[in-house]
Amino acid sequence: MRLIIFILLCCTSQIRLTAQTLSFRHLNSTNGLLSDQGIQFCEDRLGRLCVATDEGVNVFDGVHVDSYTSYNKSGMGNSRIKAIYCDSRGTLWIATPAGVQYKSENAPVFATLPNPDKLPLEKVTIIRESTSGLLLLTWDSAFLVQKDGRIRSLNKLSAILKPYKEVLSVSNVEKDTWLLGVRGETLMVDVSKELVIRTFPYHNAWSLCRVNNDEWLACSLARDTVVLMNIRSGKTALVNNWRTQQGEKITGYGSEIAKINADEYAMGTRYHGLYILNVRKKTAVHYINNPDDPASVQGNFIRRVMITRTGILALHSNGVSYSSLDPPAMASVLSFSDRQGKKYKDVVNCFYQDPGGQMWIGTNGYLIKWNRENATSTIYPYYDKGAGPLMTRTLRAVIPDEKNRLWIGAFGSGLGRMLPGGAIEKTRFSDLLRSEDLSTEFHRITSDKNGNFLVATGAQFYMLNPLTGRLQTFSTHPTLKQIVNGYTTHFFADRSDNWWFAQGRGLSYYDRQKDRLYTIRPPGSQKDNNIFAVEQDANGMIYACGFYGVYIIDPQTRQIKTTIDKRSGLETSYVIGLLKDLEGNIWIIGNRGLACYTPQTGALTVFDENDGLIQSNHRVSSYYLAPDGEVFIGTQTGFNHFYPSGLKRKSYTPHVYITRLQAGNQVWGTLNSSRPLVFNHQQNNLVFHYLTVDYRNGNAVRYRYRLKGFDTAYINAFKERQARYTNLPAGNYQFLAEASVNGKHWFAAANPVQFSITPAFWTTWQFRLLVLSAAFLIIFALYKWRITQIKNESRLRRDFEIRLNELEHKALRTQMNPHFIFNSLNTINSFINTNDRLQANQYISKFSRLVRLTLDHSRAKKIALKDELEVIKIYVALEQLRFDQRFSYTIDVRNVDTDTVEIPSMIIQPFVENAILHGLLPAPHTGQLRIEISEMQGMLLVMIEDNGIGRAAARKNREQLNFNRKSHGMDITLKRIESFNSEHQVFKPVQITDLNDEQGLAAGTRVEMLLALSTAF
Repeated sequence: MRLIIFILLCCTSQIRLTAQTLSFRHLNSTNGLLSDQGIQFCEDRLGRLCVATDEGVNVFDGVHVDSYTSYNKSGMGNSRIKAIYCDSRGTLWIATPAGVQYKSENAPVFATLPNPDKLPLEKVTIIRESTSGLLLLTWDSAFLVQKDGRIRSLNKLSAILKPYKEVLSVSNVEKDTWLLGVRGETLMVDVSKELVIRTFPYHNAWSLCRVNNDEWLACSLARDTVVLMNIRSGKTALVNNWRTQQGEKITGYGSEIAKINADEYAMGTRYHGLYILNVRKKTAVHYINNPDDPASVQGNFIRRVMITRTGILALHSNGVSYSSLDPPAMASVLSFSDRQGKKYKDVVNCFYQDPGGQMWIGTNGYLIKWNRENATSTIYPYYDKGAGPLMTRTLRAVIPDEKNRLWIGAFGSGLGRMLPGGAIEKTRFSDLLRSEDLSTEFHRITSDKNGNFLVATGAQFYMLNPLTGRLQTFSTHPTLKQIVNGYTTHFFADRSDNWWFAQGRGLSYYDRQKDRLYTIRPPGSQKDNNIFAVEQDANGMIYACGFYGVYIIDPQTRQIKTTIDKRSGLETSYVIGLLKDLEGNIWIIGNRGLACYTPQTGALTVFDENDGLIQSNHRVSSYYLAPDGEVFIGTQTGFNHFYPSGLKRKSYTPHVYITRLQAGNQVWGTLNSSRPLVFNHQQNNLVFHYLTVDYRNGNAVRYRYRLKGFDTAYINAFKERQARYTNLPAGNYQFLAEASVNGKHWFAAANPVQFSITPAFWTTWQFRLLVLSAAFLIIFALYKWRITQIKNESRLRRDFEIRLNELEHKALRTQMNPHFIFNSLNTINSFINTNDRLQANQYISKFSRLVRLTLDHSRAKKIALKDELEVIKIYVALEQLRFDQRFSYTIDVRNVDTDTVEIPSMIIQPFVENAILHGLLPAPHTGQLRIEISEMQGMLLVMIEDNGIGRAAARKNREQLNFNRKSHGMDITLKRIESFNSEHQVFKPVQITDLNDEQGLAAGTRVEMLLALSTAF
């Protein structure tokens, strides 16, 4: 075994936490600010930060920056802003070399304050709101913009100010009483009376900040003294003697002071950064720029300080820096330093807390032993001589064995072990791994419940036991050999001791009991299915993460149940780590950002730099859960640590605003819109803009919206802050917008926008009525013009239609007669063939009578029911003769006058013929034919019933006899009935019913026809 001696560089060196309690974000010209210089602040009624610069005005809401300059059609006459102020009505005022301008809350552009008296408004440097109006101050003059918009020159006050040459600061005492910081002293003046109430000796006051009704803090950018001034007694107390957390006195050259709360005040300085003064304790906390900490103040020259209503501290140094005043939820460590002040700063890769509470941290070149109880650290360099000069190694794993011996995985070097004396021994495993041609490019080393080390490297995975020295490579394993060689970042054993492999090829699951290997395929068509980590929650669900989010997998079915990604609220879908805390929550570690997922509720809580998270990329496998529940997360520039159960985040209700509505090139402000807006039909393409002012969680806020009257449900917009609708139909609408940080609790905008779109004039009922009236008039005129000709033509047409109708009915009847004659001649022929002269004579006599009646009736459109019944009786008698009395018949007329009631001729006979030929004659028994005529509901009911074989048997007989000739008689009869009834507005079809006996067998057929009841007069 070859031993490499590792030298102890530093013993017991003091650790320095360079991250500060305040964690700043920065806004400058690289991310939206018009300029980094000449900055002044104010806050509008929505809570947005209005930033005046020497290039224009920016309005910042925590995410988006709007810009107003003289070049972008915003109405500004000049982009160099000398003063900015937002009054109680939400109007934004600015002073430029072109004069004083303003923008009301709903206006899209600035307007210029009228100045008919040519007052020197281009010199205004201070704008404030007073009881009497808007106070405008130049270096030596004062003006008042009255309620009616007129400007009044305060000549007496101007005369008072002129000897002092410059007004440096103002602070309101009450109503029209103001404190003015000028060169030489401090003045208390009454603006309405234009007189000096009192003077104070503190001179060149660049900032005056009220502490209470009697005391003001005062500082000067040109002096090194900061005082607490009593405006009642005139006495001052020196603040410079107050001590900081380091025991140092407060230096002067204060630029601006802003009130945080009743005790604390933020003061920017010219040379020494930021002080948080505590007037009750007479102490201060000092913040200066740290080049190594991007979350520190940008510079030590801080010109402007402001506290927003929501507790955000905004500073102007190099651009704008802003921070929540709430203490961060997470602690952070960015660098270490020894007693000589030499700093150590490197990438943090891994963690381990030993039973004594000592933290061991592996970095890109050192092993650090961190004892937080006495705030000391010991740094151990990891050198590997190898074949060349000494070189440091990246430490990717710090892990104990079952004897609590500490093992160190050095990337590309091998496995080392910490000796009691502080040296690191390169173990025999390094040579063993090299002899087996196994990779030492460690990504992660974990242990299973049997004490084995599960090793994931850039080339393969393997398992070794540090106590027995047993090495299992899986290269010859019958199942795992197919995946053993590959980029592996995590070799994970679940609670059933089955294995999961996070690899460059994706996620694999090995069931050790069944010796089966499964591949879990993520959704989507992407080819880079790299998986970085695997975790298991208390319910047994498996979590895997990669480039496209976190996949929640049921281990029983191996199906992906849920995906958590950027659309779910993560800062990025690129997730490099997963960790389960002691409460069962799953911490999702993104390449950027951090989130906590609660499996029981599905809630997702997102954390960022406002919570103290280091603004740097996280590392694969660089996270750790200590035995006491503390979480450690490494980054490129340090690490965060926190107890999940102790994370305290200030809850608040986000305020959502619908700011404006755009239709084409026109814009309507909607913040104070009380009346519904009205648009014409051409203004039906609308864009709604909405926002939430949030400097803490701005990047995590997601939105949804709904247009009532059009949308049936809310539409998820995620981080999009506008909604677009095209071709909206006419109607009444209400636009709603909601915001959420966690996707579970939604907060609605307080100003839903109501509007309506008027229909096009040609779609209105008035227009339609007008068109109908015009059309009626035209038709009426044409009618009057042609009325005589139309009457004549109508008379001729009626006569022609009557004659045509009669011919049509006659044609139908003439089609009926040949059919009957044909059947009758067949009967006579049968008698002659049988030489039955008597029957033939009787038949010929009855037939001739029937033919005579038929010919007589064919000339009439309707005949009396008595005549029709006479024809039926003769026809049935002929059929009885023809078929040798095989059936009998009855005709029953009830409550009907057969002499006066008229029906179409030969309308009943076809049904009687069908009943005889197809129903009665094929029957083996004696047939019965019953004809019944009665009146029903004002109509004539004709019923023909037989006890024959039924329609189904008759149809079968026709098929057996191959009788395919189509009979037109019945079709003609049905048409005649339909024609006759329609003339009398009767629309009743002929009803044919199959009769059955008690056994359900066919027992005949019933035909029922309803005819219009027509009588002859």
